[in-house]
Amino acid sequence: MANCTKCGAVLADNEKFCDACGAPVATVEDKVNAAAEKASAKFEEIANTPDTTAQYTA
Repeated sequence: MANCTKCGAVLADNEKFCDACGAPVATVEDKVNAAAEKASAKFEEIANTPDTTAQYTA
């Protein structure tokens, strides 16, 4: 059993929405996909950072 991330109510297995507040319940797969997308976006941000070290070489 899990808890609602919005109100903290106890959720039954396989519920799509919280009975107490009506918030949608994210599945583990949804959370994993969101984390992977966030990590991928951060990686792209870092990989596309311009090289600014040339101005400091002697």
